[in-house]
Amino acid sequence: MSMAELTWAEKQILEKGLVMSTGVVLDFTDRKFRSFVIDSTGLDIEDAKYRVPTLVHHSKANRLREFL
Repeated sequence: MSMAELTWAEKQILEKGLVMSTGVVLDFTDRKFRSFVIDSTGLDIEDAKYRVPTLVHHSKANRLREFL
């Protein structure tokens, strides 16, 4: 299953499990978050395609939502 195939319910489970409601993802620093995503997926979460153009604040949670 690819990330794009996650259901709404599965995404909600990830949001709660990763404590994303406050804009953070667990207690990752920006550097550790980037390293975690690269190590886990081979993709760079800092790539512009994971930033929502209409958002001013690009929190780790917002980037991960766009990534998913």
